[in-house]
Amino acid sequence: MVNYRYVLPGDWAQVRLDPLEPGAVKAVTDRMFGDISDEVTRVRVSGWATSQLRKSLEALAEVGAWAAYLPAENPVASPVRPMIVTRPFDAEESEADPMELLLALAAEAGEASSPIQPAGMVGLKIREPEDPAGSLLDSLSMLPEDIRELADEDQLLAAAAEQTRLVRRVRYVIGVPEDAERWMHVEASVSCALGEEAGEALDAVEEFFDAWVETLSWEETEDE
Repeated sequence: MVNYRYVLPGDWAQVRLDPLEPGAVKAVTDRMFGDISDEVTRVRVSGWATSQLRKSLEALAEVGAWAAYLPAENPVASPVRPMIVTRPFDAEESEADPMELLLALAAEAGEASSPIQPAGMVGLKIREPEDPAGSLLDSLSMLPEDIRELADEDQLLAAAAEQTRLVRRVRYVIGVPEDAERWMHVEASVSCALGEEAGEALDAVEEFFDAWVETLSWEETEDE
């Protein structure tokens, strides 16, 4: 059986999605909120976060993702919220040459794509830029109706901006040209509160994503 190896920072956690184990989600949220001293508050916050995170990860598991990686720290203490998800690249199932699929993806993505070369592999990075205007409009639509009716335009924009988070998504396709089993998707996303330095924060996390992909490698393991 072919599997991939990775290097993860000490304050990050892995959650396997094939299959998803609910206890693994709770273990992550327990780490996230372990510094809340009041037990009642800690249990309530952790329980709510566990429920929300499980829903997100269940959706990823349903589409065949292998694993998710995220910081196991209190999200309130960090301006950014990144996550990395790995899943198969279906070159083998499609019976197509994975290199041809890679070239097709590059042609489709155009200037948003760039070639990458993790050790012993080839690959493609596709970057989806954030959309500040779209994010702000989404936040406006989510404001309660009574606020939208009573507030003026400036107040509405200010209220929406407080809730708006920019999201950047980066997709990587990497693999070994001569081995259709050793290919994978890496889908990374990060959100950041809207502000003057949001772009710089997203850039810094994107650089981390790039470096993380460079640590990936393949190995033969015994079937589980």
